[in-house]
Amino acid sequence: VKEDTSNPRNDIVYDGSVYDVVISVEDNKDGTLNVNKVVTKNGVAVKDCVFTYINTPVKPDSIQITAEKVLEGLPLEDDMFTFTLTGDKNVNQTKMNKGTSIVFDPIFFTLEDAGKTFNYEVRETISNKIKGIKYDGTVKTVVAKVDLVDNKLVIDQKTYDNNVQIDNDQIKFINTYEYET
Repeated sequence: VKEDTSNPRNDIVYDGSVYDVVISVEDNKDGTLNVNKVVTKNGVAVKDCVFTYINTPVKPDSIQITAEKVLEGLPLEDDMFTFTLTGDKNVNQTKMNKGTSIVFDPIFFTLEDAGKTFNYEVRETISNKIKGIKYDGTVKTVVAKVDLVDNKLVIDQKTYDNNVQIDNDQIKFINTYEYET
């Protein structure tokens, strides 16, 4: 006996236990029968004939990529610079700075993502070039490795700038202003 998982949900880790039931019938030669049963779960004998399957729902988890904007030589204003986040899972977001902060929408992961690695790129995009500003043209890379540990999603996130891991995963874009005459 085993649980039917022919139509599995993608957010549950199924138990996978298999119960074997052996029933033997002996004629007591007195008009009665003797019925014996032996039940094993995954090859180990069990006393009671209660089939218990423990399926564990796995909650989605997420990462939220943020960055810091620095402008040297000129006051930084809200919505002055534009940034994009692109990558796996059809992620394509555009955000503008709010003060020094750039905050992208969360990226969600499910049980189906366990055992996979996802790659994202963050860059400043120049929509209206401001005279005198030297723009930070670097592309930051975020790598999210999703694993299933004790029936929970665990996301290991690392951030890189030119293939060098960034301390504390803190993305920073620095522009400088030089007065032009």
